Amino acid sequence: MLVQRTGTAWRLVLGNSYTPHLLRRGDVFYFRRAVPARLIGRLGRSEIRYSLKTRDLGTARIRCRHLSNAFDKLMDRVGAMAQLDQSTIKLILREFFTGEWSKLRSTLPTEADGEMAVEEQLYGASGGEEVVRGWLAGKSYPGYLKDHANRILASAGIGVDDISADDMNAVCEGIARAWLDLENMRCALLEGYPEKAVPQDDLFRDLADPLILTPQSGGKAEALGAVVEKYKAFKTGGSWTAKTAWEAGRVLGWFIDYVGDTVPVAHVKKHQVRDFRDLLDAVPAHFQQKTGNGDFTLKAMVAAGATAPKLGHATRKKYLSVLKTFFGWCSAEGYIDLSPADGINVQGKASDPQDARHPFSKDQLETLFQSPQYSGHFSPDRRSKPGKCITKDGRFWRVSRLLSIRKQVSRRTSWATTS
Repeated sequence: MLVQRTGTAWRLVLGNSYTPHLLRRGDVFYFRRAVPARLIGRLGRSEIRYSLKTRDLGTARIRCRHLSNAFDKLMDRVGAMAQLDQSTIKLILREFFTGEWSKLRSTLPTEADGEMAVEEQLYGASGGEEVVRGWLAGKSYPGYLKDHANRILASAGIGVDDISADDMNAVCEGIARAWLDLENMRCALLEGYPEKAVPQDDLFRDLADPLILTPQSGGKAEALGAVVEKYKAFKTGGSWTAKTAWEAGRVLGWFIDYVGDTVPVAHVKKHQVRDFRDLLDAVPAHFQQKTGNGDFTLKAMVAAGATAPKLGHATRKKYLSVLKTFFGWCSAEGYIDLSPADGINVQGKASDPQDARHPFSKDQLETLFQSPQYSGHFSPDRRSKPGKCITKDGRFWRVSRLLSIRKQVSRRTSWATTS
């Protein structure tokens, strides 16, 4: 047996081979293996090191092989984890903030509770801010905050074993930022400054107070789900075909699931329509057409298809138009005064397939026509070697087809005009 030094540890070599990932420190054997570079961010560490808890070489070799197999399986699982994009995390955190603010408002003391109750809550609200700021500065979060993050993700249909360490840290950071804003807003209300009870964090700044919801004048305070059913019944008996009814019902069902079935239709805010539009940007294409995916909620679809191709511009525009038409009908019927979907449009623009083709540059054309194919080659069978032979066959004339296609795409470019 040979022993080779690697840093501060020893690698064991038996005969002409050695046991991979087996190291010895002093008299104790260790398993040590590097995490693939592409998975370091998701796993949150660069290597796995574990004591084999034995001084016997034979036992250490067996345990090392077992751990090596387990390591391979772990890396496969980590690599298959769903990668949440930032827009999905943002939507989850914004929904959490709105829900927490609703619950917080219900716990505020009323005039009947007296000034003493207000002072007690103010005193209780003044101690935790520095602690939360310390979490954010050190990017280290306590276990109960991580448990809270797990519950939030579970409510969105995302399992704790299905996301990376980076995504979990992003959710924990967002929760801590939400808590800071919520405490500041609560203190502002307790001190008698309701105008200051607004989010200051960029992540939540444009969110309205969900409990200060004054019904629009003249609007009927009916639940969103009930109004959607009336709208579907009205349209089904009129201009809708069976396919249109199915597509519109699906989109409106997504919106109800996102906003809430019992929310008064007059209380739906513009930021909720905007967030719904942003969520459509992350929906995987053709997801519900696959077997077993028909009952997925919108957020669950986004999480499950994080790496899949997304809906096209035309499809997203069609889905958003369903929502706009619905709120337009609500306004005409007197359920609301103004549509919260007015001015909300799909981001980006439809792409022309021909725009994906790039024109030949002047240098490329010069290189093409200076090649032996056109300037002269050795023989029809050896066209890469320069010579005096020019063979005008299919290969010679094929470039004319390419040039005609490129010219249609690039006729507005300067080099085409120069040519």
